Amino acid sequence: MREWLAELVSRHDLSGKAAMLCRFLEANPQTASYASAGEIARQTGVNVATVIRLAQHLGFQGWPAFQSELRHHFLSTLPPHESVTLSQSSVQGSPLAASLRRDAENLQLALSTVDEDAVEATAAAIERSNRTLVIASGSYAIVGHTLTHIGSVMGFPITMEQRGGPHLAAALGELGQDDCAVVISFWRLLRETVVAAQLAKSNGATVCAVTDTISSPLAEHAAHVMVVPTEGLLSFQSMTAPISVMYGLLARLHSLRPERATNAMRRVEEHWDALDVLHS
Repeated sequence: MREWLAELVSRHDLSGKAAMLCRFLEANPQTASYASAGEIARQTGVNVATVIRLAQHLGFQGWPAFQSELRHHFLSTLPPHESVTLSQSSVQGSPLAASLRRDAENLQLALSTVDEDAVEATAAAIERSNRTLVIASGSYAIVGHTLTHIGSVMGFPITMEQRGGPHLAAALGELGQDDCAVVISFWRLLRETVVAAQLAKSNGATVCAVTDTISSPLAEHAAHVMVVPTEGLLSFQSMTAPISVMYGLLARLHSLRPERATNAMRRVEEHWDALDVLHS
């Protein structure tokens, strides 16, 4: 976290109080990651407005967005067992209630921080592409499945590759300049996923990334980046906010080609009936 913050600060001209605040955040990463703006202000002897202005000066909408990025970098430096211990210590009362509260916080943060222009650009890229390849793995694949399944039901040529290795290599080999790749990964990225984004870009495809930090290596290879909060309990990332963003993306896709989407959905309904899919 210290390296990321130092690099971020180096790009801005900070006042005396702002520079002092940054030094405090660098020296106290856990406090910076979890304390409120009011608590940070109290410990550093400044007012809350100064803390909020620092976050905004560094390019964030406010303290919650800045702190989310700080916490991401702080947790990524910890071994999984330490992040689990830290997360457990912050859970008060029911773990279920704590999990639901965390997801509600993620959704509220996403509402104010997810770049709508990036969502719009991703929808446009999928709509004009001959094919779209979604790349995700592990628990992150649920985000990709949401986009792939519903998007294909609406008539868009979207497929997903989550097996990696030779299967991923073959899928990437089919991509060209008229295609799109949506690459999904969060927190501790898999090398294969990052390389897949790089290869898709080198093939001429439009790469769109769904990740949880603006400094993600995926962003280096993506034309459009959707940054979504994913912090969950223990050391597991929550996919609630990313899935919600996928539903928003799908809604935009539908609005770009409503007749095509509606006709495709009607045909799928007919196929469901023919296959007797639904329980009656």
